[in-house]
Amino acid sequence: MPYQVVVLGMHRSGTSMLAGVLDKLGVYMGGRYVGADHSNPMGHFEDVEFSLINRGILKDAGGAWDKPPSHDAILSVADKYAHVIGHMVRCRDNDHALWGWKDPRTALTADLWAPHLSDPLYLWILRDTTAVARSLNRRNGIAGDVGIKLANLYTDRIANFVASKRDVLCIEYEAVLAEPRKYVVALADKLGIAPNDEAVAHVRPGMNHEGADG
Repeated sequence: MPYQVVVLGMHRSGTSMLAGVLDKLGVYMGGRYVGADHSNPMGHFEDVEFSLINRGILKDAGGAWDKPPSHDAILSVADKYAHVIGHMVRCRDNDHALWGWKDPRTALTADLWAPHLSDPLYLWILRDTTAVARSLNRRNGIAGDVGIKLANLYTDRIANFVASKRDVLCIEYEAVLAEPRKYVVALADKLGIAPNDEAVAHVRPGMNHEGADG
């Protein structure tokens, strides 16, 4: 059974939905979540501490989630963050048999976290790029072509990262919405835990954690 579950995906691609399902299945996803808002009315299921670390990494590397630093720039701050990442992971390992986290910025920073994880399962959720760009435009006012380029960059970074990883599960956002029970049962089986109706009910077409319209 995987010890750590890492959600990977672009902003607006369904990472909150997937993290919420994990939470309902009993995976410890954090002690203090980023609060729900108009863009994620069902909640982000995003641990504040992991988000702050990732924000710091991107800032120190010269960028932000919507202005991603180069991969080399992110690697250049690895030593600075090794202690805080290692401490975070050790604390979670000591306190929880099965835990994970979700923060879309991890798509960019994953190489800094990976050396500290003993037995990770990477869950990569993919959504139609045009739909992601539309959602970014609604939430952030990002132009469609810019949103598409940003989504493609995140996809490339994740693909490069998982290429050398042993345990990776790719999940299609639209497919989960179409058949919630099928995918929740499959995910629970992968984790070696029992599925439940609460996790299935957490997947709701039309209210998909990335805004009611998409």
